[in-house]
Amino acid sequence: MSNAWRVKLREVDAAAPGVAAFRRIVGNGGESAAQEGIWLDSSLQQSEHYGRTFSILCPADGPLNSLVRLWITDAPASDVAAGRSSFSSDATSWSITGNSPVAEHLRSCVNAPSSVFHVLRAGLELVGSGSGEAQGANPSGFNLGWIGAFGYELKHHCEVIRQSPTAVPRPHRSEYPDAMLMLADRAVITDHAESRSYILALTSNDPAHSEVAAQQREWMNWVETVIRELASAGSAEQPDAHASAAEATPSSSSAVYRFDHSREEYFECVRSAQASIAAGDTYELCLTTTAEGPALEDPFATYQQLRATIPVPYGAYMNLAGTHVLSASPERFLKVTEEGTISAKPIKGTRGRSDDAVLDGAWRRDLETNPKDRAENLMIVDLLRNDLSVVAAPGSVRVPTLFGVESYSHVHQLVSTVEAQLAEGYSAVDVLAAAFPGGSMTGAPKVRTMELIEALERRARGLYSGCIGWMSFAGAADLSITIRTVVGNERASTFGVGGAIVADSTPEGEWDEVVVKSQALLQGLHATR
Repeated sequence: MSNAWRVKLREVDAAAPGVAAFRRIVGNGGESAAQEGIWLDSSLQQSEHYGRTFSILCPADGPLNSLVRLWITDAPASDVAAGRSSFSSDATSWSITGNSPVAEHLRSCVNAPSSVFHVLRAGLELVGSGSGEAQGANPSGFNLGWIGAFGYELKHHCEVIRQSPTAVPRPHRSEYPDAMLMLADRAVITDHAESRSYILALTSNDPAHSEVAAQQREWMNWVETVIRELASAGSAEQPDAHASAAEATPSSSSAVYRFDHSREEYFECVRSAQASIAAGDTYELCLTTTAEGPALEDPFATYQQLRATIPVPYGAYMNLAGTHVLSASPERFLKVTEEGTISAKPIKGTRGRSDDAVLDGAWRRDLETNPKDRAENLMIVDLLRNDLSVVAAPGSVRVPTLFGVESYSHVHQLVSTVEAQLAEGYSAVDVLAAAFPGGSMTGAPKVRTMELIEALERRARGLYSGCIGWMSFAGAADLSITIRTVVGNERASTFGVGGAIVADSTPEGEWDEVVVKSQALLQGLHATR
């Protein structure tokens, strides 16, 4: 398969406004953008902390596009009776859409029990290194490949978790897919800094695939025309990243979201976590709760309001098979370059913002110097150093930034940076398998702490606490932690929120952190708690 397909790239000296581009290129011009697709949207178009930012549009209507969804199901009763977890790669239901050779190749990979990491590798092998002019030709690093969301419960595909002697026999299961991934055959990349676009399509020089090649050429021509039209029309309009409130406001403005835990119940969970800390089972436990509200009347309009309310470097909007994901994440999980440089930026420690500059500065300084927040952050940094060491070249793991403060529209965050060099023989998929799920959403020690979390939280986290992003045919990857993210279907919409519990946490302080973190999402949803 790797000799059949190649990536074709076209550079355009114009950049279309993101909302308008999504409506035209993914939504086929519809105001609600109802067509399926993914928009990895850096609405923070200039980032002091993340450098150059890019946005990526991937429609789901290409001739080779394949949508892969999976649900973790119950293993045979004999496995559970033997003390093994009921979640495993042997108990996974797969859905792969499409009738192309690419989709058939992916289906062949899941005929036998397969982990999500096995399928990721198989998909990326479709295009060999160097078999496309796009390899290294655009500065974003994305040259087609996998794009989508990985749910928290995919932790059960990680060997170290599956083999734990204290595995929970019946963990929570999510009503949402545990992964929603597109093997994208079309993409439009916007380089915000240079106001340029890159159009990519998966094609072939093989005469047997001449029809596919013709479709992709026609699509690339059409997209270039659309980009130039929108860029010209948008030159006299207001900046796209902050659409007017009237345009972006969802039709519903009175939604109510209810947390799984009341204030008093969350207090009790904090005390239980601290009992586990006192017993030596964990040092730090990242406790979360889920807020549930009504189905989103217009998910894309809601996302526009969210991105205007919370500009971030890792925004995302996904509409796939009846599930919508609206993310305003500020946190990088993992970035892997084509050269094998690995970077992670765990967040642990949060303060709210104030319109009073003096008070805002005081809160920022308190976050920067507070011993409890620094201890929480340091434990996650150590956890990530340990995770990355499994796939890193010996001696290459380092921490160039410890306890940095990054400020966003609604919060100050305590952020550290962990870097490493990928060891020979490993890939970005191996990095994901070694580090998933992100330590900033679990605690330390990682495996045992996740088992304790199962008993304290009342439902599966689902896509929340996993990651969103892409893994390229060329070997690069960029993934964010799925926080400040709304997930919805035709029945309801949910978002998760929480914080790290340590020995000197207070129930009141932890609940206050939940409230602070939820405010920006509730504002973006025009909702109340």
